[in-house]
Amino acid sequence: LWIYSLNNGLYSGASGTNNQQNYTTGILGQGAHRFRRIYSLPSAPGCLDTSNVVLITVNDTPATPTNLLANPNPSCLSQTVNLSVTNISGNTYTWTASSVNAGLNNSTTSTTTMLPVSSGNYGVSVTASSNGCTSTPASIKILVYDTPPTPDINSITFTNPTVCNGSDGSISFS
Repeated sequence: LWIYSLNNGLYSGASGTNNQQNYTTGILGQGAHRFRRIYSLPSAPGCLDTSNVVLITVNDTPATPTNLLANPNPSCLSQTVNLSVTNISGNTYTWTASSVNAGLNNSTTSTTTMLPVSSGNYGVSVTASSNGCTSTPASIKILVYDTPPTPDINSITFTNPTVCNGSDGSISFS
């Protein structure tokens, strides 16, 4: 006979088929699940013995990280983008990007940065881990544009207004 205790509570008969040598649990929720087998030997009727405790600990899955922010977003090529989520003490974080071109820095904290090496639309996600369990990821899209060219001083042309305080002057960049 297999018996069961949850979180150091009293033992009672385990659910399902519990009178075999081996026992298969059903789906277990969060908590410390303890199983023991009470058995008797056919050669010694009336004599019972109890096995060692089999402990199965089921931990909570951490919540999906919240308040995932990218600043600035959108961004320009080669501009540092700061990423952050609300920190939950005791969690470690795993950051991933949709492309190696995102330039994502490796971090296990609630913040990191990326320095994109090509323009494009990047997905960045983060998962939280605690007690060996991993959350579902939070994600954000970051749009990265090519950096506009810096004007060359030699490419600037201008025309003075034809009259004082006039508005017919112009400045051109090429």
